[in-house]
Amino acid sequence: WDINLKARRNYRPRAYPGKITLFLSEERIRNPKVLTLWSELSEKELEYHVIPETFHGGIMGESKLPILIEKLKLCLERALADVN
Repeated sequence: WDINLKARRNYRPRAYPGKITLFLSEERIRNPKVLTLWSELSEKELEYHVIPETFHGGIMGESKLPILIEKLKLCLERALADVN
């Protein structure tokens, strides 16, 4: 835990040259700073999808996985179509 906290304090993200796609809980999307911070890191489009869950760690929980999988699948299909 201490190593994780130290890494978080020392990490300085740089802008990503591509599009960023986020999967966020309802809890996270209520914080207006979240999208602002991620927008600053994306040199292109920022896309986000809200997973109906109050706890952000719960978006990968068993009951939410079908929703997350479907959204991921659609994003991957679009990305592959853009490449071709």
